[in-house]
Amino acid sequence: KLPDGVKLRGDINVLLLGDPSTAKSQ
Repeated sequence: KLPDGVKLRGDINVLLLGDPSTAKSQ
Protein backbone atom coordinates (compact mmCIF):
# COMPACT_ATOMS: atom_id res chain seq x y z
CA LYS A 1 0.00 0.00 0.00
CA LEU A 2 0.99 3.60 -0.43
CA PRO A 3 2.10 5.76 2.51
CA ASP A 4 -0.71 7.70 4.18
CA GLY A 5 0.68 10.96 2.80
CA VAL A 6 0.49 9.68 -0.77
CA LYS A 7 -2.98 8.23 -0.22
CA LEU A 8 -4.20 11.50 1.29
CA ARG A 9 -2.78 13.52 -1.59
CA GLY A 10 -4.43 11.10 -4.01
CA ASP A 11 -7.77 11.49 -2.23
CA ILE A 12 -7.46 15.28 -2.45
CA ASN A 13 -6.73 15.03 -6.17
CA VAL A 14 -9.83 12.88 -6.63
CA LEU A 15 -11.90 15.47 -4.78
CA LEU A 16 -10.46 18.36 -6.78
CA LEU A 17 -10.17 16.71 -10.19
CA GLY A 18 -12.67 13.88 -9.88
CA ASP A 19 -10.20 11.65 -11.76
CA PRO A 20 -8.78 8.61 -9.89
CA SER A 21 -6.35 7.88 -12.75
CA THR A 22 -4.83 11.35 -12.34
CA ALA A 23 -4.39 10.78 -8.63
CA LYS A 24 -2.63 7.46 -9.29
CA SER A 25 -0.27 9.06 -11.83
CA GLN A 26 0.89 11.42 -9.12
